Amino acid sequence: MPTHLETHNDPDLPSRGAGMRRAGARLSARRAESDATRAAGAEGGDAVARCVAAAAESAATALGRWLTPETVRARLETHAFALLGADLTATPEASLETDPAAGPDAAAETGPEAGTDGPAASGNAMSAGMILTWGSGELALVERRTSAESRPFPHALCWYLTRMPQDAAESAALRAAIAAAGLSGDGAAIDPIAIFRHGPLENAPATAIPVTPYKRWIAGAVGELLGAAPPAGVERVTIRRPPDLSFYPSYRRMYEAFWRAEPALGRRIGMEEPEQLAMHASHDGLRLIEVDGELAGVIGGFRHCEVGLGGWRLEERVLDERFRGQGLAAAALRRYVESLACAAQDLIWGTILVEHSASLRSALRLGRVDIGGLWWLCDHDPVRAALDRAGC
Repeated sequence: MPTHLETHNDPDLPSRGAGMRRAGARLSARRAESDATRAAGAEGGDAVARCVAAAAESAATALGRWLTPETVRARLETHAFALLGADLTATPEASLETDPAAGPDAAAETGPEAGTDGPAASGNAMSAGMILTWGSGELALVERRTSAESRPFPHALCWYLTRMPQDAAESAALRAAIAAAGLSGDGAAIDPIAIFRHGPLENAPATAIPVTPYKRWIAGAVGELLGAAPPAGVERVTIRRPPDLSFYPSYRRMYEAFWRAEPALGRRIGMEEPEQLAMHASHDGLRLIEVDGELAGVIGGFRHCEVGLGGWRLEERVLDERFRGQGLAAAALRRYVESLACAAQDLIWGTILVEHSASLRSALRLGRVDIGGLWWLCDHDPVRAALDRAGC
């Protein structure tokens, strides 16, 4: 199966886009929206400071193995202001174009419901984050999202809260503030709410409200990874930068084989679209994995900063079925990190669905650390429930 340190394709992360050539226009629109709300006093620096202060202690504990509290706080602030559209720069133009010689499927077809579970994917209209006041003067830094795991799924993501809702009344107050702030693109009110909390999975949010774990942020330090003994099989693995996207049909076939072998996971793990792989390339983060000289997989990521993390966000790592079960995923990751331009305090991380428990256990055995994750503010996983209702 795909050997993820991540659940694929968070369709709404601010570093991603619906196409590299639309990035500048989208960021300009985000700046305009956030400038207007800041002018009304809703997104000032004091509000960001309060949100960051509420998360700083738990974030410093989760990341204290690698970073000082001051560094963690600075990265939290960078993330918060970026969510609000402040001080953003246009994403660099993609350095890869789809190779016409690869055939029309390399450009036009991306596989079943390809690539929409995580930083912004094609067709996913994402509005700038906003700071909302709820309850008795509490604050929430919220993003509105229109899709999850390859399918339309309007929901709200609370990255930072000055207070975790403690009871039904407080939960209702937060929901009311989010509903009053706007509607999703199809006119339906955003009801499902996911909340990010630092700390390992066993540290559930302290609240009387039912919460359900969704996905985990799994991280490691680049220095630790490179300082460890090389994993078995590393001598068989080479990594190279692709000159174009002509490998895409082979990449799609890797996923089709995975979906056949793991239908339950396959409905929640999608492949990346060509534009998203091109974005990885624009950050010099896209590589092909070769084993004994044969194309064996694809690995990709981009430089990013979120929830106190800074460095490389790994978004894609898949091996062809012929090379799975041989311990080569760790070797491929090692070769990949060796090829990246890294700073001294860089981390590398990705997300894993809680449902993908085998991948989560594997990452932790390899020395990665669960630094936090998303929790649904309800007694079930609404994405899974939507998939069940759709018969997927």
